[in-house]
Amino acid sequence: MNLTELANKYNTDKGTNPAPSMHGYTDAYDLILAPWRKQPLRLLEVGVVMENTEGGHSIKMWQDYFPLASIFCMDIVDISRFESDRVKCFQGSGADPAATTAMYAAFGSQPFDLIIEDGSHKHDEQVKTFENLWSLVASGGYYIWEDILNPLCRENHERLYLQNQASHNYVAERGARIIYDMLGRFESAIFEKR
Repeated sequence: MNLTELANKYNTDKGTNPAPSMHGYTDAYDLILAPWRKQPLRLLEVGVVMENTEGGHSIKMWQDYFPLASIFCMDIVDISRFESDRVKCFQGSGADPAATTAMYAAFGSQPFDLIIEDGSHKHDEQVKTFENLWSLVASGGYYIWEDILNPLCRENHERLYLQNQASHNYVAERGARIIYDMLGRFESAIFEKR
């Protein structure tokens, strides 16, 4: 199964089914991540429980997609119920430097090949999370920043657009190469660490 099929199987909002509530990110992610499928990589996802859901859908997707990966998860709520031999969990906010330092130590102080930021969806917290985690991405690794244009904030779209353009510049100044910008809207973006 490709990543979109797995996303739809596990009902994660990264997939395409059922539209229109799903984002459709996985089609593009699959193009970039497919060469890594059989690699023993280290993956960190920040934000694995959506409000008012059982959560953990994307964890199942990543486990199936990357059968040799070690999967690490961080969320502001207790997610220890998702722990297994390949999945390790940490409670804390990616926007909190102390929490990210403690998480990194708890997860072995080794860089991550892939970080997916799907946390608060608040722009200032997303920027802080990027600041805290970018240095933890391995050279040649990817940082995926999701839900940048949060639909809950569409009433102030022009301000968000300017913030997101600033985000493009911000990450580029820190050595990131933007390799994917969903539909030119910067709703989701993938950055490669050089």
